[in-house]
Formats: sequence, structure tokens, C-alpha cells
Amino acid sequence: MKNIIVFTVISLILAGGFYLNRQNETTQLQKELLRLQSEQEILQQGAAEALSLENDYATAADVAAFTEELYDCARQTNIREHEVTTRRAGEQLQTGRRGKKSSDLKVDRLQVVLTGSFRQIAEYIDRAQQLDARKKIVEIDLLPGEKKLGASITFDLYSVEAAHVR
Repeated sequence: MKNIIVFTVISLILAGGFYLNRQNETTQLQKELLRLQSEQEILQQGAAEALSLENDYATAADVAAFTEELYDCARQTNIREHEVTTRRAGEQLQTGRRGKKSSDLKVDRLQVVLTGSFRQIAEYIDRAQQLDARKKIVEIDLLPGEKKLGASITFDLYSVEAAHVR
């Protein structure tokens, strides 16, 4: 009888220890699961942002339409002397992490030469900055004239090469 009681007490102690050990492991696994779910959510948000950016830049830059919009800006600001020339910037920028090639960035460069008052040129630049999110003003040169101010503005239009679009 005494052996049975000792055996039962030892069994209960071992079972309690086993239960506490499993409870601790369960708690650790739950913490790890929450951490992994948090990381997964962050990665999914990053993937959604990357896909959104890729979709925004996936189409070829519409240089002709952007050029027309620049001419519209000149008309709206009453700039009479306005000329736009285009050329391919020649840059193929490789983007990606750790040297992995993910896409080639195509850059189209537009050179705008215009003449007007300082206010007209400032308004023109402001309107041009609001046109297309895929453009960047790379350079602005102001050239003083006798009665009017001259300006040379260089725009870069960015797009992802079509062969790399999913």
C-alpha cells in the first residue's frame, strides 16, 4: 500500500513536471508563431507595395503625351518660345537586392528650352512637376536675357522595360 502511494505521488510529480514543461514549450511556440505571423504580414505589405510600384512603372513612358502636356503648360503660362527635344538617356539601371537582377529601368530624357518672365518660368516648372509621377527634373539652367529670362530644363522619364514585366 505504501508503495502504491509513493508510486502515485511520484507519478503525479512527474506528470505535473511533464505538463509544466509542455506548457512552457507551448507558450514559446505561440510566441514564435506570433512573431512569424508579424513578419509574414510585413513581407506581404512589402510585396504589395513592390507590385504596386512595378505596375505603376511597368508601362513604357509615353514621351509623346508628356511632351504635349509640357506644351500645354507653356500655353497655360503664356510662354511663347518653348521647344522640347527628346533623347534616350542611355542608362539601363539594374535594380535588385544582393546583385540579383530584377528589372531594367529605362530612362527617357527631355530637354526643354523656353523664354519668359521669371514668374512664367516658375509657374511652368510648378505645373510640370505636377504632371507625371514617373518624371524627375534633373537640371535647371536659367539664362538671363535682355528683356526676358531663358531657361533650359532637363526631365527624366522612368519606366521598366516591357520584357521584364510579369
